[in-house]
Amino acid sequence: MIPEESIAPRPAASLTLDDMRSYLSRVLSSVNTNKINGILAEIDFRAYVSELGFGNRVSEGGWIVRSDARGDFRFGQNTIVFFPETIQPNTIYAPDRELPEPRLGLHTICATFHQIGIRSYFCAATILRSKPPRVNWQAIELGRPDIQNYEQFPDCISGFNKRSRPYNFEKYKTDASVLPSAAIPVQYSKEAAHIAFRTMFLAEVSDVDGLL
Repeated sequence: MIPEESIAPRPAASLTLDDMRSYLSRVLSSVNTNKINGILAEIDFRAYVSELGFGNRVSEGGWIVRSDARGDFRFGQNTIVFFPETIQPNTIYAPDRELPEPRLGLHTICATFHQIGIRSYFCAATILRSKPPRVNWQAIELGRPDIQNYEQFPDCISGFNKRSRPYNFEKYKTDASVLPSAAIPVQYSKEAAHIAFRTMFLAEVSDVDGLL
């Protein structure tokens, strides 16, 4: 057995804004005017709410996911929602970092989801050095009365039919240069978590904007 102190730490990495934009160009099928207007509206909304002193009550954007019928589960039999943290460019997200405490406002939102039978998760990122850098996610279930711990995401999710073969989500050549730079970290983080989930599971997925 190798002594614990002799095991080399896994190399951490960061992402640049260009890394994020390049990824979005490969995973978004299109970027149209409606999408850009929606992104700008959400940025303005967050700025306005922050000016009023309530910025910490607005949740991260995320995804609501329903099971489909391609397997053991019925369509809509299980539903979850997950909110990834926003990865900031040029910031190290080490595999051994202390994972963040989700903001209080998100706990409140997820408690509401829990009351109607929707499991809710906050996802925190770590980034490993590779070409390109690889993002891993840990998730903690929120809204429950008992204390939960972070677990590997999406492995910790149950109730969804698994993919039987790989699918290439990075197949597009979309012009992502039209996306506002201020929106890139949020859009990247949402898409990276979204694709991490859909790489493992078959599901119907819908976008969730920030909730207050």
